[in-house]
Amino acid sequence: MIDFKSTLKIALNSLKVNKMRSALTSLGIIIGVSAVIIMLAIGTGANKQVQANMESMGSNLLTVRSATAKSGGLIGVIAGIIIAFLIGALFGTNIVITISPILLSFGFSGLVGIGFGYYPAYKASLLNPIDALRYE
Repeated sequence: MIDFKSTLKIALNSLKVNKMRSALTSLGIIIGVSAVIIMLAIGTGANKQVQANMESMGSNLLTVRSATAKSGGLIGVIAGIIIAFLIGALFGTNIVITISPILLSFGFSGLVGIGFGYYPAYKASLLNPIDALRYE
């Protein structure tokens, strides 16, 4: 096993012998690290500028969430099951719930969510962005 003291001695001796190579390597490391730091600073600054521009547009931006259609379908299925059992209890009949109406309701809910999200987005994509932002 090589001890730390002898390894350090060999490394320092190598640096003394190859002064130009050591200086150029140090210079390359300094320039490389500086370039990385500068690029990160530029990226952060650009990100903050874009966020400031987006915030200056106000609250007229529309966010599209796919979970809205899914949660609406889930609420509809749960409400349908509860109403079916209440009607069954009211009239004294047995209620049998199968999977096909549940899947159909989820599919319809998804189509409604896609339709009501896609159509306005398609119409907005045909407009000039500046005119669309000025429209009230």
